[in-house]
Amino acid sequence: MYLENLSKELDPKQPDKFWSLINKTRNNYTKPVIQPILRNDNSLAVDAEDIYKEMKILYGQEKLAVKDQLPEWYEQVEQYVKQIEETERQKLTQTTTEVEESDITIKEVEEVIKDMNKLSAPSPEEQILGTMITKGGKQMCLGLHFLFQRCWEQG
Repeated sequence: MYLENLSKELDPKQPDKFWSLINKTRNNYTKPVIQPILRNDNSLAVDAEDIYKEMKILYGQEKLAVKDQLPEWYEQVEQYVKQIEETERQKLTQTTTEVEESDITIKEVEEVIKDMNKLSAPSPEEQILGTMITKGGKQMCLGLHFLFQRCWEQG
C-alpha cells in the first residue's frame, strides 16, 4: 500500500514533487559513506572499523617480490632514491638570494593562495582541498614556490 501511494506521488512529469518528497525524508546532516569490501569468505565488511581491518589485511602486508629476489639491485635503487631525496631536500632549503632571483616570486605564490577558492572540490587523483593549501602557511608557500619554479625552469 505504501509503495503504491509512493509511486503515484513520484510522477516523472512532476520533478518538484519528487524532490519535495526526497527532502522530507533526508536528514539535514549527511554522513560520508564508505563502500563495503568483500572479504575472502564472501561476507561484506560494512562498518568503518571492519573496512579498515580488511584494507590492512589486503594491502598492509604486501611485500615486494623484487626485494626478496634481487636484494642487491633493490639496495642500489634504495640508495639512489635516498640520494635524490637528499638533493631535493637541499634544494628546498634555498637561500634568500636564490628565492629572490627566481622567475616566480614568493609574493605571487602568496597572492594566488590567498585568492584561491577554499571550498572547491579536490581532484580525484590528489584529494587536496583548497583549505589544506590556504592553511599550510609559510611552509606550504615555500614548497609550492619551489615546485612552480622547477616546472617553470624545466618547461
